[in-house]
Amino acid sequence: MNINFFKTWSKQKNIDLDEILEIVDSNHFKTKHHGVIFDFSSISFQCSFGLKNQRIENVLKKQIDKISFSNPNYQIKIQKDVSENLIKLVKQKGKVFYTTSGAESVSNAIKITRQATGKKLIYSLKKSYHGAIDEALEVTGDWRRENHNIPRNHHRWLPDPSTDPTFSKSLKVLTSNSDNLCGIIIEPTSGKNGVFTPPQEWWRNMIKAKKELGFKVIVDEVVCGFYRTGNAFGHHAFPIKPDVICMAKAISGGFVPFGAVFFNNKISKCFANKILSAGLTNYAHPLGLSATATVLNIINSTNFKRTLKKNMELLKDFEHSLKSNYTTRINGMLLAVDFNEQITKEYFLNSGLGVIVNNKTLILAPSLNCPPSLLKKNLKKLASIINGQIRESNVFKKIG
Repeated sequence: MNINFFKTWSKQKNIDLDEILEIVDSNHFKTKHHGVIFDFSSISFQCSFGLKNQRIENVLKKQIDKISFSNPNYQIKIQKDVSENLIKLVKQKGKVFYTTSGAESVSNAIKITRQATGKKLIYSLKKSYHGAIDEALEVTGDWRRENHNIPRNHHRWLPDPSTDPTFSKSLKVLTSNSDNLCGIIIEPTSGKNGVFTPPQEWWRNMIKAKKELGFKVIVDEVVCGFYRTGNAFGHHAFPIKPDVICMAKAISGGFVPFGAVFFNNKISKCFANKILSAGLTNYAHPLGLSATATVLNIINSTNFKRTLKKNMELLKDFEHSLKSNYTTRINGMLLAVDFNEQITKEYFLNSGLGVIVNNKTLILAPSLNCPPSLLKKNLKKLASIINGQIRESNVFKKIG
């Protein structure tokens, strides 16, 4: 059937128009072909506080009655309040630049850091995803970068931490290009690319290298920020104060396209008498700001922290319940399970479980405030499927 819109990241032939998404409640959605599905993915790592959240929804409705469009030439009071609270959450001094997506956050983070330093060269890891526009696509490590004629003169790859746990190889690479070295961008823990986290020694030696060579560190917290890994931000688990922090997705609970970038004081002060050559029409959009204000209230509540702690324990128990022939990686409310064969998500969907699948890896990222009893029930169901090693054709797909 011919349709008049594109489906992203897909071949456009035989797109299913009947697979319409319906929201059942905060942790379940429904489609025509699969019925009611428990959401193990927070949709796309973004609905960290449920598919429905009355607190966020009510605030958005009230904001629409006040002002629901952005004018970059003027500010509204909530912009100052949200910025102050984001900076408190970051635990550094600096300024916030607002965007409408994670890709925009990364793109502007790199663009503004290059403007501030006067240097161009950015390093990133191949096991990464930073977005699909401009500078974000330039540093992204997965297959999505290959079909684009993006400029690559000012980007290089760092050795992967799995083969360079002490950062010694990376130091040699960075030293050889120190004259034009602007910075590195790193996900504290990667999302769909496998839940990989560099070890503590990598971070410690990276910080020493930063002091020696003077490059900037940009952390991409689009997936692991806002308590996805158990800390306010993923980098809080390591002894580092990054120069730049990219945020999106959970910043608004996924209810509004929104993002932000934190720049520390050293970078921010570069623009005191220099034009900041960056901006967008929907800069600091009131709906995004109001959703973020509510998210910040939610994550500061005792009830949220209690539920999060319990849910992280349940996910850890689930990891331990899997048979030893599976490789797993876990960080807070992010968990990856590696299989020996390529898997598909179809069986899991037919069993009422909406998981993330990337080739041989299954990834879980349930909502942070999911009722623990509900999470426990569905984790038990998932464990029985995995440990049963079901070999139906729509579960495992032979390679080669």
